[in-house]
Amino acid sequence: MADTPETLKELPGTMYNKVIALYYRARGEFKKKLNEIERENALYNGDGTVKGKDGKIANAECLENMTFELIETQISNAIPLPKVTARRAADRELAASVEQYLRLEMDRLDSELLNDRVERGVLKHGAYFYHIYWDTTKKTKSGYGALGIRDYSLNNVIVQPGIARFQDAQYLFTIDDVPKQILDQQYHGDFQPIPGLYDVCRLITFWYINPKGYVARYGWIENTNEVVFDDADYESRRIIQCKKCHTILKDLDQVCPVCGSESQEYAILESEELPEDLLDDSKIDSAVNDQLAGMTPPAPTVIAPKGTHVPFYHIRQLPFVLRVNISNEESIFGKSDISILEKNQETLNKINTKMAENILKAGSFVTHPADVKIPNDDSTLKRVAIKDPRMMQAFSVQTVQANVQQDNVFADRMYAKGRSSLGITDSYQGKRDTTAESGKAKQIAAAQSAGRLESKRRMKEAAYGEIYRLMFKFLLAYSDDKQYFIRKDEKGDILDDFFYRYSFLYKDDNTGNLMWNDDFLFSVDNASILSSNREAMWQETMQNFQSGTFGNPQDPLTLQLYWEVMSALNYPLAQTALKNLQARTKILPYELQMAIMDNPAILQQLVALIQQSKQTSGASQPQGQAAPQGPSVQPDIAAMNPVIPEVDAGRGESLADGGVVDATSTQR
Repeated sequence: MADTPETLKELPGTMYNKVIALYYRARGEFKKKLNEIERENALYNGDGTVKGKDGKIANAECLENMTFELIETQISNAIPLPKVTARRAADRELAASVEQYLRLEMDRLDSELLNDRVERGVLKHGAYFYHIYWDTTKKTKSGYGALGIRDYSLNNVIVQPGIARFQDAQYLFTIDDVPKQILDQQYHGDFQPIPGLYDVCRLITFWYINPKGYVARYGWIENTNEVVFDDADYESRRIIQCKKCHTILKDLDQVCPVCGSESQEYAILESEELPEDLLDDSKIDSAVNDQLAGMTPPAPTVIAPKGTHVPFYHIRQLPFVLRVNISNEESIFGKSDISILEKNQETLNKINTKMAENILKAGSFVTHPADVKIPNDDSTLKRVAIKDPRMMQAFSVQTVQANVQQDNVFADRMYAKGRSSLGITDSYQGKRDTTAESGKAKQIAAAQSAGRLESKRRMKEAAYGEIYRLMFKFLLAYSDDKQYFIRKDEKGDILDDFFYRYSFLYKDDNTGNLMWNDDFLFSVDNASILSSNREAMWQETMQNFQSGTFGNPQDPLTLQLYWEVMSALNYPLAQTALKNLQARTKILPYELQMAIMDNPAILQQLVALIQQSKQTSGASQPQGQAAPQGPSVQPDIAAMNPVIPEVDAGRGESLADGGVVDATSTQR
């Protein structure tokens, strides 16, 4: 454990001394892991130096970077989408709104770039951190602030030492290199940058759980020990008010509108007032059923009227999520792939370096009589004068060739052993696999390799499930206004929807107090990878249509259903095809149109039949009484509402080229 420097011990401030002591103690415990991270980065970047048995460093060349290749092979760009499950049937609609809103938020947060960095960091070092926060710099139509998420590499987070699970951590430190201009503007100071870097400051933030159980933070500049912020109730709701009359201020650039004072202060709020009546949503489903049954639904019950004081939602955990590569009972940071490949990579470096030296040192040499001079130039034809033909036997070329066959076999074995330790096969890498001849055999080999890597995917899904749970908690804590988003119904139509945190309030049956409902199960949708791959979904839908899953492919209704599904999947020009199909269903077939044009008397018979059907239907029923249900003797042609070309019954000619008219109309 590292001791606290004497210069820091002399600085005033009880809180500062405690934080500094914790920081240097935790950093001392973390020093071994920092050395491992440095070595792992070197191997990933192709450093060829190797460690001998005596601990000495030997120079070698990395001519085949197996570590880089096998890590890049495993990179997955798939983003697991959220799956929210309600514990009660009455909360199903709330769970659906949370799930859909979080899906759209991940698109807004550039999750692809975030995932790309984290994927490599997890495989290289065994773990990576996500930080979820509420970004107050964002101002949207849905209110003040928005969700934010960023990643922290393992060497920029120092966790409380001695814990067996990250969930048990009560504090941690984050290290950020922040531009001086941003730090000065945000915290109204003049902070000193890192020596040698005139515009970057190193900010150390101490995140901890305060005695109330809420999140707090404390930050300072590492090289100057200057305190930047001390937020004992960081996650608590706070406002800016007039220091004199305590009026809440919204425009910070003006003086207090009540007393005219320019002094301001922060105030922490423990409760808020309901902006509108809180209704009981548990009876919505029954009200909808009553309305469908023709009954008048009862008025919704008001749980709490507008203006009722309710407690703010508090986040009672560190806003960080740890994602591990392979679980390790000896460390909360898991096990990295590079730690598994390190010995194989070093041995491979030795072998390849040896083979390269042997091959480069190999060559040819010429023997000739001592008194004969041979031109030492690059010419192809060299002329050498000899006095005696027997001197020709003294001329010869000796070739020295290195035998690297055994070294090459051993190098291939090291590569195969390293790859096998990670469960990666030729089929998984997309290479030619001689052990799997048929296509089915290759699929099985790839599936077996995927099974070896299943644990890593599960760890990724578990981390994303925790991310979505924390994002939901931040929405409950800070999203005052309705967070609007769009969704699609079963027909693919776009509808407006919103997430409203007050919908998650309920009255406790035992105490009668208003409580926050955060009892939802968060996981990831295993089918989200397929649903996010539009091209794969298009092919899957087309196969289902051709195989008759939707119905007879020749049926216009089946074809319409197919294009509705393709439109919901954002297939190009699907809406155009759907509208055209719907328009064509209202037009009579071309053969029937031609038959009517050839025999105009058919049109007069249709019009007369339709009028007769209307008169019969209206005369047979008393006024105000609906027609009885059941089959009719004559076909209801009027209900079919066919559209046929408008023709002149007397002349049999078309009145408009390509024009159509409703057959129920007798006027031109």
